[in-house]
Amino acid sequence: MQKIEFSLLGRNNYKLTDFITIHIPTIGEIKKTEISELEYCQSVYFFTRTQCDLIVELYENGVDYRKINNYELFASFFNTEIQNQSIPNEIWSLMFENLDRSEIVTSIRKEDNKIVFCNKNGDLIIDEDIYEKIANIFRQINLKEKNTEYLKVPTDAGYKYIVDRMKLKHERMKRDKKNISSELDGYILLLVNNHNFKYNFQTVNDITIYDFYCSFKQIYKDKEVDGLLSAYSYGNVKAEDLTVNAWHHQAVEK
Repeated sequence: MQKIEFSLLGRNNYKLTDFITIHIPTIGEIKKTEISELEYCQSVYFFTRTQCDLIVELYENGVDYRKINNYELFASFFNTEIQNQSIPNEIWSLMFENLDRSEIVTSIRKEDNKIVFCNKNGDLIIDEDIYEKIANIFRQINLKEKNTEYLKVPTDAGYKYIVDRMKLKHERMKRDKKNISSELDGYILLLVNNHNFKYNFQTVNDITIYDFYCSFKQIYKDKEVDGLLSAYSYGNVKAEDLTVNAWHHQAVEK
């Protein structure tokens, strides 16, 4: 994942441009209704997915995923989104602060003939560079990695193999879909039942999703180091295996 050189800890909003402010929702906002978590996750995915996430869908529409970049993919879908507004308004407001979709129009930039999105005054709202920043911030907020698997497949035979493999994976996911539960619930159960986490099932709703995930990473990085020390004390790990890197990684997380 591309590193972002600022902290979002304790923040509810981040101003990206003069026209775009990213909202960092609380756990309570995301889980307000039975389906709001799913809708929020799907909407975040709309901005963070890559061509490697849509290999089969693109193939079935006659598009080789190796021949389209992430922005081209996003622009084609976003053009439809601003017309139909398929993302519910209440979910859109969990992602953006005061960004009115009805004011966004599609335009072709004369200098490079690329699709960009402007407001009705002609001010630039989203181009490729801004889109990448939006996607990376949403990945950071929601503990997601950028999918670049199979990005460089050199041969057509390799491409067809990947498509067939991903088709099988999609079929398995469809069969298992009915068993999918809340991802956040799993994290909440782990943290609330950890003595290092200072929130309960009620107060956890007051912290942002970013602070929540940062707490998770910190607590379980500490557990990893504690596990190494415990293993060393029982003679299961050699002293040289307790590398400086383990301690350095813990310090960096803090």
